[in-house]
Amino acid sequence: MNNIAKINLSNIKKCDQYWENMPENKKGRFCLKCNNTIIDFRKSTDAEIDQTHAFSEHKVCGLYRKEQLEFSSKSIEKRKRTSWKTIYIEVFSFLSLHHYSQEKKQKLMSNKLIRS
Repeated sequence: MNNIAKINLSNIKKCDQYWENMPENKKGRFCLKCNNTIIDFRKSTDAEIDQTHAFSEHKVCGLYRKEQLEFSSKSIEKRKRTSWKTIYIEVFSFLSLHHYSQEKKQKLMSNKLIRS
């Protein structure tokens, strides 16, 4: 299975043509202004959209839901927040482990002193 990164749809240029006025074809509708097929992605999954964009040999024009266009920037923001959380957890774990090992070392040293 191919690992495809999420396509950033947040910078797509809006078309001034009306979907309803375009003649239908096999893959969607045909734009008479730009001579491209417009694909209806409104019921497609993110993976289907990503694959279409990644493997198309031609420019991909599509009709998207508002949420699909906004998802890219939200997922990037979420990944940024997640990576900071991971760093905080790692640092906290390291410091806790270091503190625990120091306490254990001090206990061993004090036990040796008492036994001597």
